[in-house]
Amino acid sequence: MAHLSQAEKTLYADYFLRMEAQLGNGDAALSIAEFENLLQAMGFRFTKEQVAAEFIKTDTDQNWKITLEEFLAIMPNVAPPGSPQSIAADIRRKFNENDLNKDGFITFDELKKVLAEANQDKTEEELRTFIKDFIKNWDADGDGKINFEEFLEMYIETELCSGDDDDEENVEVTDNGDADFNQSNPTYIPPK
Repeated sequence: MAHLSQAEKTLYADYFLRMEAQLGNGDAALSIAEFENLLQAMGFRFTKEQVAAEFIKTDTDQNWKITLEEFLAIMPNVAPPGSPQSIAADIRRKFNENDLNKDGFITFDELKKVLAEANQDKTEEELRTFIKDFIKNWDADGDGKINFEEFLEMYIETELCSGDDDDEENVEVTDNGDADFNQSNPTYIPPK
């Protein structure tokens, strides 16, 4: 049986607690509808039937509520760490964290807000130039924003393919002035 890493437990617990605070009634447990919303917010895509089946398996005390402990116990089985489903959910989460208005696109203004927090030492012009270059490099359809497919292509090329030792130097992020940008924001992906 797969086990969650401490980072995964922290991530999943954070999502659970935020969902319970937003939609719950303060009982520190989720209903089936809240559970479905939680899985979607975390980037997972399940049919209603799959959600119901997972809910029933997760609700070990059969009270039609899922506690944080029940949720964390079942997650390795719902999406084993490193599985394609888990990786896909991680990519969707990262896209959604950058898509601040949830319209299905990452815009210049959204990137500016996300990157400004992680790069407070950069001037407004450095940030603008970096973001313009970023969008120019990854906006395949030329609409001036990044859709999920473009984000996915970028993620695969920069994150999943960057494990090659030969490409290590290509992961360094620089703007036109060769100034490094802070990558402490986990949702930030470097440009081509």
